This record gives sequence, structure tokens and C-alpha cells, in this order.
Amino acid sequence: SAGAVLTATGRMIGAVTVTVDITRRQQLTARLAERTAELEAVLQAAPVSIRRFDQNGRLVFANPTAAANDRELGVPSDPGTAIEQVADHSGFLDSDGLPFATADLPAMRALRGERVQSVTLHHQRGDGVDHWWNISAAPVLGHDGTPLGAVTAAVDVTAAQHLTEALTARTAQWEALLQAAP
Repeated sequence: SAGAVLTATGRMIGAVTVTVDITRRQQLTARLAERTAELEAVLQAAPVSIRRFDQNGRLVFANPTAAANDRELGVPSDPGTAIEQVADHSGFLDSDGLPFATADLPAMRALRGERVQSVTLHHQRGDGVDHWWNISAAPVLGHDGTPLGAVTAAVDVTAAQHLTEALTARTAQWEALLQAAP
């Protein structure tokens, strides 16, 4: 900015200018844009379901893998969808086959400030097809520690679960044969 230096009578006797070097700000802005583009590429390419919820538990973002999984499972995934709506529709079960309380879902726990690692949830579609998920979650905090929401990462472990069940059944068969052997 610039301004004239005037005498008491209004005669101009000089000028004053103020300049601010914004080079560092422009460098930081460019670096932030690069980091944002990197993160966006990771989220778009990840073969893991990644979701971001706001502090009220409403969906803000679902990466393409999450959106595809939600469509396959018939689970609502529009922005603004509440975690409770997804839970009510999904009917998640724990590893013992018991209903999983909405308050105990990894995203809900993360909204309360808890980091959650590797919780296994079972979901059965309306057509009877089973899906198993390994879900982790973390709170999203602002620079001052204010809760901003939660992020979840879910991996479909259905194939591994079916292999585990088959191995358990086969082991039981072998043990029965060994017990029956003379």
C-alpha cells in the first residue's frame, strides 16, 4: 500500500509505501496444494474403504472403494448419512454373532476420542451373503485439539474368514478321526 505524506496545510512532501514479502506464503500454499493432491490420489487409489465423518457422526467423504462396497451391501452412503442410519440398516454382528451396539462401532468410539484398531464386524446382506470387515478408526482433531470428526479404514476380510472357518472344520474332522482311531 502507499500513501502521501502531507504538511498541515495539505501540501505533499513525500510518500510512504509498505510492502510485504509473500514469497514464503506462496511457497507454503503451493506445498499445501501438492500435499492435498498426494492425499487425494492415495484416497482414490486405496483398495481399502476409507470414510470421514464430521463431529456429529455424519458422513463427509467415502473413497471409491467404500462407495462400491456400500452399493454392494445396500448400505446408505450419501454425504450427510448418519452413522446410526448405516448401523440400523447394516445389522452388524460381532465375532460371536451377537448384535453390535451402535455406540461400540469403531467410528462412534473414534468420535469420543478413542483410537480403535482391528475390530472385526460381520454383516449379512438381505440375500444371505456374509461379509466380514476388519475396521480401524481414529479421531480427527483440529490444530488446537478440538474434535472435528473421525476417520475409518475397513478391509474386507470375508475370504480370510471363510478360510478360517474351513480350516477349523477340517481340523475338527481330523481330530475326530484321530480320536476314533484304534
